[in-house]
Amino acid sequence: MTKSLTERILNTAEFGLGAVIYTVRGALSIVKSAAFYGAIAYWLHRAATRPEHQATYGTLEDSTYIIREKIPVFMPSLESQLATPVSFEEKEKSLTEFEKKFNELRPQISEAKQTDQSLAAKKKHLELFDRLFELKGYEIAWQDEFSAIEDMRESYPDFDEYTAKYGDVTGFGKKIFEEMTARKLPKNLKFTNDPLIPNSIVRKILGCDFEGYHDFLLEEIYVDQDRVSYVSQLLTVLHELGHAAYQGQEESHYAVKGNIFSVAPMEEAAAYLSMMAGTNAIAKQFPELAEEAKIHLSKQRAKHIENYQNGSDECHDKGFTLAESIASEFGYDYAAAFNYLLSRNRMDDLSPDIIAKLDSFRKTAQPKTPELTVLKEKARNVARTYLDFRHKYGDIYARLHGEIAGEELRLELAADPEEDMIESEDKI
Repeated sequence: MTKSLTERILNTAEFGLGAVIYTVRGALSIVKSAAFYGAIAYWLHRAATRPEHQATYGTLEDSTYIIREKIPVFMPSLESQLATPVSFEEKEKSLTEFEKKFNELRPQISEAKQTDQSLAAKKKHLELFDRLFELKGYEIAWQDEFSAIEDMRESYPDFDEYTAKYGDVTGFGKKIFEEMTARKLPKNLKFTNDPLIPNSIVRKILGCDFEGYHDFLLEEIYVDQDRVSYVSQLLTVLHELGHAAYQGQEESHYAVKGNIFSVAPMEEAAAYLSMMAGTNAIAKQFPELAEEAKIHLSKQRAKHIENYQNGSDECHDKGFTLAESIASEFGYDYAAAFNYLLSRNRMDDLSPDIIAKLDSFRKTAQPKTPELTVLKEKARNVARTYLDFRHKYGDIYARLHGEIAGEELRLELAADPEEDMIESEDKI
């Protein structure tokens, strides 16, 4: 009996559907098997590496790298640092003035002639850069949006001078951390200047750079060695070593206690407390360097806490505010605050007074409006353009500084050759 066309179509469709179902089932079976054996491999790896890791770093209950320094760092009062609320009209006016002055300077700097190599011409060129840096004064109304911009006066000049005086910045930071913990760092903890994700990509996505990170699975610390100042880079080393010492994320990974993502603000709090305590150790030997570190820390502190006040739950914003809350409970003994946090990896483990202090920062949050949101986005775009421009011409700024200083010194020596001769004879 011949099948009708309709029956043949239905049979074909049924066969095709069956084949699809069979294929999907097979694929799911493969995925399930891979997931199952992958999970087994993951658990075996975790079980195998846990004893070695804990033998090196300790546990939440018994951390290896507690800080043994007990000298408090006296930071500026938080009240004096946090910006006074600025009205929408003042913010808009400030941004308009900033754009106008910046747009006037850009062509003058980019088109400045390099043919005239006289000292007067170089000084005139340098004055344009000085005016560019003075625009940072407009950040008062835009602290959040401009906070990623580092002062290139500090970022470019003096790095070699600081290296000659204090040594390689990574080595110096490691030495400071080892002194304040009275423990040697693990030999397999590596430092690298080759990030997993290039900074150029991060800047396009986030509009800012990251200066470092710690990967506990790879036993690796990345520190950006290309753009930041010696002091800022030193603080980054201490920050990432704080991450390495704090076992909150690691305990979540190995013991499934706590959540590896929810512990992130506590990770950052520990890292910031490490930076603060590290400043103590620096102050014992190099008080002038510690003063510079306190300036950098004060800027970060105000930026992150204001962000948290205004509703941000980003881990660095919440983390620094948490660090401030814990430190205040310990009379700003940052070592004691760090050691307290070392034994905890859940917010519920913190004292009620610390949680209350953290919550109190949110009471000062500023109301948001659609107009302000649009203006903030515009300010971020302006800040990115400003940062890119300053970075582009940073090398020229540093070179002019060096050339002018050298020529002025030669002129000074030429004006008083007898004194120079006396100095030479003294050396002989």
